[in-house]
Amino acid sequence: MGTTVAIGSDGSCTLPSGYAAQLNTWSASVTRQTSVVTGFGDVGTSRVASKIFDITGSAGGFPSYDASNTSPISTFAGASGPNGGEVVLLVNGSDGGSDECSFTFNAVFSSIALASTQDGEATVAFNFELAASAAPVFTWFET
Repeated sequence: MGTTVAIGSDGSCTLPSGYAAQLNTWSASVTRQTSVVTGFGDVGTSRVASKIFDITGSAGGFPSYDASNTSPISTFAGASGPNGGEVVLLVNGSDGGSDECSFTFNAVFSSIALASTQDGEATVAFNFELAASAAPVFTWFET
């Protein structure tokens, strides 16, 4: 069976409610800390990876609004302070089928940037970080 290549335009990013934007780009890094465990008399450096990992990333697109004055930053800047919630980063297959490749995890938002240019483009970007000690759900379809 042939290999299927993930196409970027098949992806998506879903933020918790209260973050209003039409997103068209995202990136995320999954990292684990390592520790040097080299002993006396060892010739090379020995390392082990921690079981603790982190996810950081960003998503961007265009701010959206409607008659109820939904703001792209209302939840972030609200009286309850910075909120988090479930973030779903989808690599492909947005139809909910069995061939999806995605990351689902709880995140907090560390910053939101809004911009507007003279030629009429308005953009918004959200930076997020892993918020829960629970492991994220990695769904990766294998052919």
